[in-house]
Amino acid sequence: MLKKFFIGILLVAAFALVGFLAPRPVFAQIGGIEGDVKGMKGEPLIGITVQLDRKEIKGHFETKTDKKGHYFHTGLPSGTYRISLWDGTQQIDFHDNIRIPSGEPTLHDFDLKADQEAAMKNIPKEVKEQMEKREQEVKKQGDLKQHFEAGVAFQQSNQYDKALEEFQQAAQIDPTQYVVFGRMADTYSSMGKLDLAATNFQKTISILESKPDLKPDMKQNLAGYYNNYGGVLAKEGKTKDAMDTYQKAANINPESAGMYFYNMGAVLTNAHAPVDDRVAAFKKATEADPKNANAWYQYGLTLSEKMSFTSDGKVTAPPEMVVALNKYLELDPQGKYAEGAKGLIQAAGQTVTTSVGMRKETKKGKKQ
Repeated sequence: MLKKFFIGILLVAAFALVGFLAPRPVFAQIGGIEGDVKGMKGEPLIGITVQLDRKEIKGHFETKTDKKGHYFHTGLPSGTYRISLWDGTQQIDFHDNIRIPSGEPTLHDFDLKADQEAAMKNIPKEVKEQMEKREQEVKKQGDLKQHFEAGVAFQQSNQYDKALEEFQQAAQIDPTQYVVFGRMADTYSSMGKLDLAATNFQKTISILESKPDLKPDMKQNLAGYYNNYGGVLAKEGKTKDAMDTYQKAANINPESAGMYFYNMGAVLTNAHAPVDDRVAAFKKATEADPKNANAWYQYGLTLSEKMSFTSDGKVTAPPEMVVALNKYLELDPQGKYAEGAKGLIQAAGQTVTTSVGMRKETKKGKKQ
């Protein structure tokens, strides 16, 4: 009997131990969060997405601010969160390691201005200086753009004095912007102030030529400024300087050399330069741009000055003259110089070789 009783006590103790070790149900600890979101001017930010990302056990939750800039989210597992504010796809602020306990919602506000000021205090001096420099540069570029565009608008409406005021302010903001001085040069040229136009073209060219390894588009710009500068020099009566300037433009941008040589010929013609000099310029224009009809006409017209009469009264003309005039008619048969070209060819006792004006035949051989 004693032995059995002892065994019974052991069994009871074992069952008691099993009951003691049985797991108890675990209930989630739930909390919430709410607060106000203010912008840089203290205004409530409306419709901002508030993202709540739990850090211990991953979890992502979202809500939005209402018309008063207030946000609210309940039913959150207690823990540590990263809370971020999003305006569309752009994050505008965040707070990290925010503890949300169980129970009543935690109050947590956002103030973008205060957060920015706090962040600036923790930024190293060197980084802060770089940021300030970048902000100043952005502002400078904005002011420069504003004055330049205003100047262009005034220039296009022939309000030259106002245009110059805007361009000068732009130049003070950034004296390395060649396009500003180029606009000033064009404006002075339109006003007939050739000396000031020349000075500003020189400044423009100097800035561009000081830049290493000019890209093709900037080379075209440089050649264009040389071309315009040549026109100003020609108006000042500085023909030789103008010729040198046009030649530089052609050397820089050979693709447009035909135009520069044509301008050279026109300036020499207006200056009553020797015929050989004018012929040489227009010939270069046709060689650089064989499709420039007017260059061919001017080439032929200038050569016509070398026409002469023999002792028996016959007209002799340079062969190149007739070739050039026929080439003009081929390229621009209805051009404004067409009748003049035909007249010069006939005066030289030659025949117009172009088929302009001739009726075409149909496939059956009949004339239309």
